Amino acid sequence: MTSLIEILLKLLEHHDAPFKSKTFPRNQFLKDPNTVDTNLYYIELGSVRAYIIDEDQEHTIRLGYQGNFIAAVDSFITEKSSQLAIQAIKKTKVRVYSKQD
Repeated sequence: MTSLIEILLKLLEHHDAPFKSKTFPRNQFLKDPNTVDTNLYYIELGSVRAYIIDEDQEHTIRLGYQGNFIAAVDSFITEKSSQLAIQAIKKTKVRVYSKQD
């Protein structure tokens, strides 16, 4: 059975969706908190965490691993600032697909 991740990746590849390959060292942010981010990230290698800070406490919302997509969905859709931060938890290589493309 084909997963939704595989379907989305095949659609992006089939339509020759442009992407940039980027590598982030451990602890570097793919998306800083309280910023706008309209990118979709496909994790080729490594892992990331998505979290928010609420009353001085960090709350991890999601972990992303090799073969996963991750995005600040609220910011991606609304094109407005989001509290969500996405941070590499080890050296991570991603494909960055922009909403504009």
